[in-house]
Amino acid sequence: MTLRHLRIFTMVYRLGSMSAAAEKLHLSQPAVSTAIREMETYYGVRLFDRLARRLYRTPQGEKMYGYAVHIVSLFDEMEQTMKQPEADLLRVGASITIGGLFLPEWVSQFRNEEPQAQVQVSVRNTGEIEEALLGGELDLAFVEGGVKDPLLCSEPFLKDRLCLLAPNGHPLTGQADVTLQEAARYPFVMREEGSASRSVWEKAMRLQGLSPAILWESVSNTAVLQAVIHGVGLGVLPYRLAKKSLQQGLLCEIPLALPALQRQFRLVYHRHKFFTPTMRAFLELARREAAAGQDETAIS
Repeated sequence: MTLRHLRIFTMVYRLGSMSAAAEKLHLSQPAVSTAIREMETYYGVRLFDRLARRLYRTPQGEKMYGYAVHIVSLFDEMEQTMKQPEADLLRVGASITIGGLFLPEWVSQFRNEEPQAQVQVSVRNTGEIEEALLGGELDLAFVEGGVKDPLLCSEPFLKDRLCLLAPNGHPLTGQADVTLQEAARYPFVMREEGSASRSVWEKAMRLQGLSPAILWESVSNTAVLQAVIHGVGLGVLPYRLAKKSLQQGLLCEIPLALPALQRQFRLVYHRHKFFTPTMRAFLELARREAAAGQDETAIS
């Protein structure tokens, strides 16, 4: 059994297709099929079931993947470290809000404290971050909400409060304890469907039997914020992101007649991941900075 077998297997497992894996790895499909067959013969198990020309993961295949992705990732980490010992590379992922709010400051400070380390950051949606962690492309990540795959460990890291925002002069400004029913009478500017902030808000609305009218949606927090400032509609964004605009008087926060809408940011990593001293040092800094800023979720 070779590392080549394991690389091929992990790619087939992730893509669910031998032809797609062959294209990704720049191999012929027969070469990929042969590698999987050799692994199954060697271990005496079925890694995939072939039904109606489709692949389905078996329990043995799921167990194998946990070991294979760890071995491949550890080997790649060794290669990187031994070939470039002076460059200690840390690959950090983040979902969009965290990547915009926290990581720039954390990475800048970490580079000052650990000048020998190189930090490579990838900001994507949570689903893509999950795939990158499973594929060994990232060492750790910070995401909004949770992840689904049991091979990933997820730890609560930081709480974040969402706030209802309105442009200056909106009919709801100056009112206290605004209900969701009152807010639902107005159009909204929101993040894209599936984003953590939108999911939390829509869940609260659904519990009241409400369905807000969304006139504008974007993958960009900044675009949503600017649309609210210019009167396109109400918006729901993290308090930290809106804080500066609120302090400058560019928009207003509408106090709601319900408990604070909070969501949990999480640290995520592969359960078989080996934590290097650089990873531990970065996490120590991030936890310290997160703890120092936690009180910013309080309503001002």
